[in-house]
Amino acid sequence: MAVSSTREAHGGVLVVGGGFAGAYVARELRARGATIVSKENFMLYTPLLPEAASGTLEPRHCVVPLREMCPHAELILGSVTGLDLQAHTAAVKTDEGVQTVAWRELVVALGAVPRTLPIPGLSEHALSFKSLADAIHLRNHVLHQLEAADAALDEEERSRRLTFVFVGAGYAGVEALAELLTRAGARAIAGEDQLIIVGPARPPAGEVTSLPTFDDHRIAMAAALLALAAPGCLIENPDCVAKSYPNFFRDLESLVRR
Repeated sequence: MAVSSTREAHGGVLVVGGGFAGAYVARELRARGATIVSKENFMLYTPLLPEAASGTLEPRHCVVPLREMCPHAELILGSVTGLDLQAHTAAVKTDEGVQTVAWRELVVALGAVPRTLPIPGLSEHALSFKSLADAIHLRNHVLHQLEAADAALDEEERSRRLTFVFVGAGYAGVEALAELLTRAGARAIAGEDQLIIVGPARPPAGEVTSLPTFDDHRIAMAAALLALAAPGCLIENPDCVAKSYPNFFRDLESLVRR
């Protein structure tokens, strides 16, 4: 693999990473320019991943081309494999070989990597939900399970195919869960911790969804979203919910009015 001659970063600024931070740094530099090194030629808008997974949005609507977003920046598709802080150079691995990029100012914005919680079976059986490819894989997986459940003759097998477990009730977990509920018309059971289980079938009118006491108000808000996503469901123990999340019903009412 040949090493190219040294090239200068556009505007003297080398931005490693084309996510939120990297793309916006390059954009805000405007006419001064910058050189972005990224594996992808787009910036992924991660808050829209649940919509891409459910099919509400096309995957292409969750990304913004970096060249369009940062018209004054130069883009190198590749990965930085080494930095020389003394010489102010970076080794960039591309499909054409390794390039050396000289810079005066360096911005490292590589983002984060998913953290696998120490829950038995999680790393072996769970699907990650970080990239656009993950969202598409999740959508295809859910569709496959729905089709397999429809073809199943055994009720136990059908129930197994239609049961999904979400570990985590942060933004990604709650939003993905709500999207699945909306699309699949599923019923939901909120656990006492950050484990939310989505089960099969459409809930009949008047079915009761029991909401236990929640130590974390985010879990209670997840329950609120579940109640909104399942029309006809009732809250069996409102006192417990109000105790752990005093503004639950006020917030729920404001969401309903929207």
